[in-house]
Amino acid sequence: MVSHNLKDVSETLLIPLWARAEEWDKADPVIMDEHALNLVKKIDYDFSKFKGAWMSQLGCAVRANILDRETKRFVRAHPDATIINLGCGLDTRFFRVDNGSINWYDLDLPPVIEVRKQFFEETVRYRMLGRSIFDYYWMDDIEHADQPVLFISEGVFMYFEPDQVQDILTRLIESFPNARMLLEVFPKFALRFSRKHETLKMMDEHLVFKWGVKKPADLETVDSRLRVRESFNLFDIRKDRWRWLGKLAYIPWFRNNMSNRILRIEFV
Repeated sequence: MVSHNLKDVSETLLIPLWARAEEWDKADPVIMDEHALNLVKKIDYDFSKFKGAWMSQLGCAVRANILDRETKRFVRAHPDATIINLGCGLDTRFFRVDNGSINWYDLDLPPVIEVRKQFFEETVRYRMLGRSIFDYYWMDDIEHADQPVLFISEGVFMYFEPDQVQDILTRLIESFPNARMLLEVFPKFALRFSRKHETLKMMDEHLVFKWGVKKPADLETVDSRLRVRESFNLFDIRKDRWRWLGKLAYIPWFRNNMSNRILRIEFV
């Protein structure tokens, strides 16, 4: 078994890993990730405590499906692009979307990258950066030779304070003008219930979601150089798997205030 030193926010990366692995044996999987299945078997962690957390499991699988789809869409349009996965955790998206020519960076804290390196090897086109997202020197390590740039943020920004979110977005815009971003955002209304979240409540008691948006367009108030081009609601995907929540998702207020979204953003 592979040991780790993951704690606090870093420990939460094990939730989406487990969620993707859980899809493997389902009759109609939302996403297929054999790497996740193998990692769950080899990492020394009690994943059984998540058993029964079907809402989190499906939500993580659905958002991975959306992000894979939109990343592939970007790669088709820009086959030589550079993609940076912010707070990558143990995500394996590079191996699911690689076209043989993109350049990919997985960025996360050193303890996370230490775990990743026990399973994956760097190549000329795939690199891992062990730094905090707020250690902005990592931006100097990104080589993109004026190729299109895409940032991906999955399950990360909701753990930051609003001023931290504004700071990182401003830095990204200034350092990578004309870049694109796929950003998961948490519904602002639901922030008050974060300690009741079915998997987060199993983590450190001090862990809470801190940042969210009321509606997608509100993100543009963070910085005038941001443009939200598309918004994808998790409840709008696979309503057949959402059980009773699928029925509630037909109610606009519930869909807009209780579901995470994936936003497709442009820096202008």
